[in-house]
Amino acid sequence: MTAASLAADGFRPVGEVVAEIDAAAYLAILEDRWGIPGEAFADQLIFRPNRKWLAIVDRRMLVPVDAEWLAIGIPFLYDKMRDPRLTTAAAIKLGSLATRNLLDLDRAELGEFLARRDFRPRPEEAAKCTGPGYVIVRHRGLVAGLGHAWTDAGELAVRGMVPRSWQARGVGR
Repeated sequence: MTAASLAADGFRPVGEVVAEIDAAAYLAILEDRWGIPGEAFADQLIFRPNRKWLAIVDRRMLVPVDAEWLAIGIPFLYDKMRDPRLTTAAAIKLGSLATRNLLDLDRAELGEFLARRDFRPRPEEAAKCTGPGYVIVRHRGLVAGLGHAWTDAGELAVRGMVPRSWQARGVGR
């Protein structure tokens, strides 16, 4: 199908519907904190749907012209915070690309993470962190979400940042 035939069928490229921003500074944050390379976003369009966060969408997406839609793409980055952070959806989507500040949790740690309780990761995992801040969390190679790490009595402590509506009940303790 050509762009003209799609337009005739009532579709247009997402880039005509949302305003792409210059995301270089945000991509630098992702590379610095998590080692996610900026090149990974070549096919993505980053835009600001509101004042609080940025969103991301595949730039090849086509949007129906006459349909009402609630949202385009996924919430991507809370950029107005002192330390910008990925959304849980973005951490799950992009976490496999991370090379640092990435914790591989065992089953017990995962239970604490999903229940949003504080826990201390095993020393070999804590050593993968560059310092306090947000960390991407995996279990058996699958990204589970984002955690917040800090130093407590000389040891790394982490709290799961799983949205409350996703919070596991009856897991862990």
